[in-house]
Amino acid sequence: MMYKKIYASIIIIAVFIFNVSSFTYADINKKSLIVYENEKTFSSNENKVNYLNELLYVFNEDVEKINIEDYKKGYINNFDSVFVINIKNDILSKDFLYDISIYNKNIYWIGNKIENILEPNKKYSMSYKGKSKNINAVFYKNKKTLLKSKNEFNILSTSKDTEILSTMGDGYNEYPYIIKEKICTIYHNGI
Repeated sequence: MMYKKIYASIIIIAVFIFNVSSFTYADINKKSLIVYENEKTFSSNENKVNYLNELLYVFNEDVEKINIEDYKKGYINNFDSVFVINIKNDILSKDFLYDISIYNKNIYWIGNKIENILEPNKKYSMSYKGKSKNINAVFYKNKKTLLKSKNEFNILSTSKDTEILSTMGDGYNEYPYIIKEKICTIYHNGI
């Protein structure tokens, strides 16, 4: 079972590392929810929400997807993992922001607007510092992967309570890329 979770995490990273901007990681479980704003607002015209949905079906008993505008209070509590994907605009759903701030299960953040949950939430010791269009490489286990696109990446600061699993760099500085803190791991790489 543990190999299945590791394998799933690696596949998710591989699928999104070059196409998606901001990414949150956690162990995949039996029921997952994908919360999105628009299914095709990535750097390509492909429907990445459907790709993620199909990938999760391989490892989960149940996967549901919901547009953030249709989210209802408490709905997140029905799931073992929540994937928030490619949110470009500020998150206006107060119900979703409240629910995710108290959610104590796995959260994967894939896209932008992570600052909407980090800034008002004292649950995490990470903080949002801004964005950079200068990121040109990702580092994982002493391996460097050069990035071809010039996407906008979220820059976060971390604390001693944060485990940095991967970094990204602009040629001068390195920043956290895959971050694990408490029950939440965040893959974030900007759109």
